[in-house]
Amino acid sequence: MDNIGNVKITEILEEEKISYDNCHNFFEYKNFSKIKKLKSKINKEKLNDIDWKMAKEYADAVLKRCEQKKIDVISVYDSVYPDNLLALKNHPVIIYVRGNADILNQKAVAIIGTREPTPLGKKMSKRFGAKLGSDGYVIVSGLAIGCDSYGHMGALEVGASTIAWLAHGLDQPVYPKVNRELAEKIIDKGGALVSEYEPGIKLKPQNLVVRDAWQSGMSDGIIAVETGIKGGTLHAMNHAWDNKRPIGMLDIKSLIPNVSDARIPSGNREFIAKGTVSALASLESVNEFEKKLQKTRKKILSQNIKKFIPKDKFLKNSEINIEELF
Repeated sequence: MDNIGNVKITEILEEEKISYDNCHNFFEYKNFSKIKKLKSKINKEKLNDIDWKMAKEYADAVLKRCEQKKIDVISVYDSVYPDNLLALKNHPVIIYVRGNADILNQKAVAIIGTREPTPLGKKMSKRFGAKLGSDGYVIVSGLAIGCDSYGHMGALEVGASTIAWLAHGLDQPVYPKVNRELAEKIIDKGGALVSEYEPGIKLKPQNLVVRDAWQSGMSDGIIAVETGIKGGTLHAMNHAWDNKRPIGMLDIKSLIPNVSDARIPSGNREFIAKGTVSALASLESVNEFEKKLQKTRKKILSQNIKKFIPKDKFLKNSEINIEELF
């Protein structure tokens, strides 16, 4: 159906009181077609039981593909689905995971930034990943060249878990190509690759923007190590500001007092000067930022947002039973 996205689906799940225990009732077209928010669209688009059968067959094929490729299917019904994502008005109803799905709902921080960091930016991205990872945070990023990669590496160096959000189906070649080895290392070391896109979906530029939002969305806060005033990092930062998630940023001027402004990324200069981010330049400042992360997580967990009565188990690739589902 046209114009039926995550927000509309979430509204339907809540309005119709669809839970894991009764959702199978809606696998029948006669019940699906009675959903209030869909009635007019079903009539307008002249959808019928044949269309519904085709949709179910497509879902069947997706699940089989996930089983073949060892991809876990996680929905809002599952206890491992991130509370941080559920707290958002707009969140993916289903996410796909290669690797360790058990780390999805742990405390997390996103480490992101420009694809062309300074030597200091590279060094500090790794240090932030190692420091926060050592303190028990799952390090989230997008596997992009630059700050993202170094954040992942920092976590791996101290044996911490890290999650890479991808902008394509998990059966597709990992983008960017240069980080395919890093992606496999993330999985081998107990981390995970995550996507909201089912197998078969190829990379599109607009998917990268959505990916940037979900990095922020599943985290207690983000560290934008270095950034300009435009680009993908700003997508994640705007998402964090909109959802009241704390943002930290490398304060180069405090670390190198004599550095010229021309050598400091424009975003770092502007956002630190405005006071819209937490300036990070010392162990003490990072520890203070962690307190903000803890406060955010405590607030989200107190909201009791598990409204879909999650199951204790999720759809591991080895446990998918198509007949049971449909």
